[in-house]
Amino acid sequence: MSLYLDEKKELFTGTFTKAIPGKIIIGDEVVTNKDFCELVKYVLSNTDLTQNDPREHLVKEICDIKRVEGWEGEGTTRFSI
Repeated sequence: MSLYLDEKKELFTGTFTKAIPGKIIIGDEVVTNKDFCELVKYVLSNTDLTQNDPREHLVKEICDIKRVEGWEGEGTTRFSI
């Protein structure tokens, strides 16, 4: 799965579970899932919230997350927001 971010159209992000399992690509960088989770926790908790802060929306979406069947079919699962 891949995604192009709105603010930087040229910044490619992606996850490729078969090609590089457990890794996330952000631009030219490759980070582990664990490091990415630590990054998210840091971004969510390191500064005070501002008016219309997008982190507030993200936290609400995460709270409503569901576990569903994975892309690879029976026996696999993933989170769906």
